[in-house]
Amino acid sequence: MRINLLPQEYRPQPLINPKRLFLMIISGVLALSSIGFAFFEYTSINANKRDLQSIKQQLTALESKKDLLQKAEALQQEIEKFKKEVKTIEGYYNQPVMLLDRMTAAMPEHIWLENLKLGTDGKIQIRAHTLDFVIISDLLDNLKKTGIFQEVKLLKIDEEKNEDSGLTTYSFEFMTDTGRKLEYAKK
Repeated sequence: MRINLLPQEYRPQPLINPKRLFLMIISGVLALSSIGFAFFEYTSINANKRDLQSIKQQLTALESKKDLLQKAEALQQEIEKFKKEVKTIEGYYNQPVMLLDRMTAAMPEHIWLENLKLGTDGKIQIRAHTLDFVIISDLLDNLKKTGIFQEVKLLKIDEEKNEDSGLTTYSFEFMTDTGRKLEYAKK
């Protein structure tokens, strides 16, 4: 047996100590993971820089188109406004057009209109001509049957004879009422 008289700290230590080995493994793992994490962060920062640069380029490209988009939206709003105005105006003309359609449907052949006055109070005054006296009564009866025209009144009839051709024409004037005011009168 050998006796070692050296103090404890100067005595030869075994090369592999379990504590030392454990600390060295932990230190190595920590060092490698730190290097790996630093590399990962470095690559992600570079990728983020490239993405940021790309986004900045896209943003500058889209900035110029933003004004164009705003102009297009303003134009679209203006078009929608015009469409609403057109529908409103069409609404004002639907009633008189419908009245004239019904009147045309009620007219027998061989009548021609000379003058038509459509009042805002719903009254209509018409001056017309025909070659046959009976057609006048047919027209007045047809207007009453439509259900739209109320109080159809014959105001006057004039008989006109043409000496050259021998034709007799009847000029007549009548008035009717729709019973309601026309909407366009309000505007």
